[in-house]
Amino acid sequence: MKQFGRFFFAIGSALGLCFVGSATASLLLQQPQAIETKPSQLDVTDLWTTTPVRVDTKKQTFERLASIAPVDPPSRNRNASSVIPQQVAAVDDAPIVYSQSHVSWCNSRYRSYNPDTNTYRSYRGSIRTCVSPHMQEDALAPPQSGLSQAHMDWCAKRYRSYRAEDNTYRSFSGGQRDCLSPFMQNG
Repeated sequence: MKQFGRFFFAIGSALGLCFVGSATASLLLQQPQAIETKPSQLDVTDLWTTTPVRVDTKKQTFERLASIAPVDPPSRNRNASSVIPQQVAAVDDAPIVYSQSHVSWCNSRYRSYNPDTNTYRSYRGSIRTCVSPHMQEDALAPPQSGLSQAHMDWCAKRYRSYRAEDNTYRSFSGGQRDCLSPFMQNG
């Protein structure tokens, strides 16, 4: 009999404690009743229409808020073939000067291109080095012999991943292929 009494007392105490705790929490967290506020510019007659109306964007006075994007988003694991190798600065930290054709190519391709650092910001937010088909002009090694400038320009316009140093591009299936253009020199 004492065991049943203890059991019911424990259950009653637990339920009572739960009820008292929830009542206390609701009293402490109870916020005063908010005064109804009417949002501004909702009573404009042009805002609510029953028929479609052409909107004149020049008369609107809306402001765009700045985005709250992280400055440097965390990097994601990628396979080695999708990562563009970063260029290492010279030992004496002299700035690398790129040709005008390289700078204009990168500037026309990437809106966020910075010619001082030769980088652009990708859609995912990471900063990448701009690699153009005209970087071959900046390199110390001459381009592969037998390739005309017209051939390299044609391949660079046709294939985004074209590399003039070995005359290849990366296909959609992922393999490297030789670029064949109408400007290839026979012989």
